[in-house]
Amino acid sequence: MHNLLIYVHFLSDSTYFIPIENLVLPPKQRQIREVDDIFLKQLVKNMEEQPSGNYEALFVAAKDIRRREEFEIEKIAEYEYEVLGGTHVTLATKHLHEKFPENPNYNGRVARIYIGLKDEEALWLGAMHNHTGSFRHQLTYRDEVIAKNSI
Repeated sequence: MHNLLIYVHFLSDSTYFIPIENLVLPPKQRQIREVDDIFLKQLVKNMEEQPSGNYEALFVAAKDIRRREEFEIEKIAEYEYEVLGGTHVTLATKHLHEKFPENPNYNGRVARIYIGLKDEEALWLGAMHNHTGSFRHQLTYRDEVIAKNSI
């Protein structure tokens, strides 16, 4: 299912900027997990301190579009998108956009767009996003000391 899913439902190899107002949470049956409020609070704090940080691209499904041929790239900012992967980043960005509406870092998120997903495919993508997102290479204490000493 995995390679076929990418080919059949993936809009393209590119990522696209999606305005924050166009990003919504999917219905419960398409959500991989519930929102972790403690993690969200910490993420909001981190994103406020580093608004232009490198946050992972979202996985989104264009709502009410069943086939790639129906998607018009020039209308990308007019569609609504379900966030399948990156829920916490989306919610943090929405919060910060309300707090700092003039800050362009909170105007939207970069995303990979999928079209015409069934519920089980949407769940699989959400799980894949969580799994790959967990492979972050954190700085060790040694790395931090070396970095601070080189400044």
